[in-house]
Amino acid sequence: MPDRYQTYPISFRGGLVTNVSRLEQGLQFPGSATTLTNFEPSIDGGYRRIEGFTKYDPNEVPGTSEIRGVFYFNDAAFAVRNQHIYSSGGSGWTQITTSATLDISGTGIVRFEKLNYTGANTLIIVDGLGYPYRYKSTVFEELTSLPADTQGSSFAINFQNHLFLANESSLIFSSPYDEADFSPASGGGSIALDDGSDITGLRVFRDQLIIFTERSIYQLTGRSVADFKLDPITRDLGCTEPDTIQEVGGDVMFLAPDGLRLLSATERNNDFGLAVVSRPIQKDLINFLSRHTTFSSLVVRAKSQYRIFGYNAAFTSPASEGIISVLRSPQGGEGIEFAKLNGINARVAYSDYIENVERVLFANSDGYVYNMESGNSFDGDIISSTFTTPFLPIQDPMVRKQLHKVDIYTDPQGSIDVDVAVKYDYEKTGVLQPPASNISNTAGENLAIYGAALYAAEDATADVNGAVSASTNIILDNNVGTIAVGMSVSGSGITGRVTVVTVTDQNNIVLSETVTLTDDTPLVFTENTSKVFTFGGQLQDFFEISTVGSGEVISLQFTSDSTVPTFSLESAALQFLTSGRR
Repeated sequence: MPDRYQTYPISFRGGLVTNVSRLEQGLQFPGSATTLTNFEPSIDGGYRRIEGFTKYDPNEVPGTSEIRGVFYFNDAAFAVRNQHIYSSGGSGWTQITTSATLDISGTGIVRFEKLNYTGANTLIIVDGLGYPYRYKSTVFEELTSLPADTQGSSFAINFQNHLFLANESSLIFSSPYDEADFSPASGGGSIALDDGSDITGLRVFRDQLIIFTERSIYQLTGRSVADFKLDPITRDLGCTEPDTIQEVGGDVMFLAPDGLRLLSATERNNDFGLAVVSRPIQKDLINFLSRHTTFSSLVVRAKSQYRIFGYNAAFTSPASEGIISVLRSPQGGEGIEFAKLNGINARVAYSDYIENVERVLFANSDGYVYNMESGNSFDGDIISSTFTTPFLPIQDPMVRKQLHKVDIYTDPQGSIDVDVAVKYDYEKTGVLQPPASNISNTAGENLAIYGAALYAAEDATADVNGAVSASTNIILDNNVGTIAVGMSVSGSGITGRVTVVTVTDQNNIVLSETVTLTDDTPLVFTENTSKVFTFGGQLQDFFEISTVGSGEVISLQFTSDSTVPTFSLESAALQFLTSGRR
C-alpha cells in the first residue's frame, strides 16, 4: 500500500558541482546544481539570475579591431583602441593621445594604475613596449626620461607611496611620492627576481606587495628602499594568466596551472591540493581554458564575486564564456560556490568603487564599452539562464516516488517568467518525461500590484529633462541629493518597482525598465526599497505546480529566456507518495 504524502524540502545552495558521481551529488549535495548558467549563487541565499549589460556610451570608441584596455578615472571611462586612448563621460569619446609621438604602441593589453602623490589625480599607463605614460591634469605624456629598464613595463602598481613597474623579471620602483623619479639617490631602485621567469602580475595585499611570476610567488615587505625585503611564498607554482589576479573576500584569487587558487590558502597549506578551490568544477574549468586564448577578470564587490572571462577572437558573444565564484563564508576556500556565464564577451574588464558607486566595465572587439551589472538584458538581447538540480534519490534510489506537486519559493524584483521541468530517472530512454510548466507573475496575470501611485521617503529628487518614450535612458536636471545605483524611482508614469542601474553622471541615468515620461516630470529616488510603497501591492513569490509521473530519482530544471528583472530561486518542496521498491 502507498504511504501518505511525504515532503522533501530543498534549499538551493552549493553552486555548480560536476566532480562527483550523480548519485553522490543527489544524496550529499541536493541543493547544488548540475547546470548553473547565468544564475549566480547569491550571498543572500539561493541562485539569482544575473543582471545584464548596457552600453556605457552609445557611441563606438573610434578605431578598428579590439579594445585593449578599459579604466574609470576622474568621472570618465578610458578606453584604448589601436594606438590611442579615449575618454568619455557617457556621451562621446575624446582622444587624449593627441601627438603621434605619444601614441600607445603595439596591439597587446594596456594596463592602468591610479595614484595621487602631489594632490593631483594621476593615471599611469603601461603597454609592454614603450616607456610608461602619464595622464595628469589633462596632460598626456610618455615618460621617456625614466631609466631604460622601465621601457617595456607591463604592470604598474602603487605600493607604500612608490610606483612599482614590472618589466620581464625585474621590479623597478620610484622614489617616494614621485612617479617620475627612479634615481637611487632619491630612494628609487630595482629588484631582480631569481626564478628566471617573467612577472605575470602585481597585487597589494595586507601591507605586502605580492609578485606573481609564471613559476613562483613572492612577497615584498617594508616601507622604503631602506627596509624593502623580498621573500618567496612558493617556488612551485605561479600565475599563468596575468589578468586573473583579484582580491575578493579577504583573499587573492588567481589562475594557476592546476586551477583557480587562493593566495592565503596557498600560504596556509604549503601548496597542497586543498589550496585549489576550483575542484568542484575542474573538468569544466579545463574545458573553459582550452576554448579561449586570453582571459580577463574582475570582482563584483557587492556580491563577493570573482568573475573570470575567456576571450577568443573567433567567437561571437553568444559563444563567449565565463566563470563566477562566490565567497559565501570567510577566507580560505570553504564556502566558495561556482556558476557559469554565457554571452558576456569580455576581452578586457575593470571594476572598482568610485564615490560609493561600483563601476563594472568591459569591452571586446565591437568597439563599445559596456556597463556590466546593468539592466535586464544583454544590451537588448534576452538573457538565457538555466539551473538544474541533481537527480534526487530522496533517501532511497531504489524506491519509486509518485510526484504530486512542487512548491517553489522565489525572490523576484519584478516580473518573473520561468519554465520548470520535472525530470525522472536520469532521462533514460523509455521513461516518460512530463512537459515543462511555466511560473509567471507578469502584469495582468499573477503580479499582485494594485494602483499606480507610489509613496517614498526621498533621498534625492530630479526633474526629467526632455520627454522620454519607451526608453531606459533618462536625462535629468534640477537635482537635489545624490542619485546612486540601486535606488528605486517613483513619479508620474512609473509603475511597479523601477530602479537605477547606471549613473553615468547625476544628469544621465539608466533605469531597470523602459518608461515613457513627459518633460519636467518630477522624480523621487530612494536608496532603501523599504521606504517605497506601492499602494496595495505585493509581488507573488510562491508558486505551486501540480505534476505527473513517477521515478526513482527526480530532478528539477529551471530555464528562463527573457528580459525580466533579476530574480532568485531560493528553495523548493516536493510532495510525493512512495510506490514500493523495484
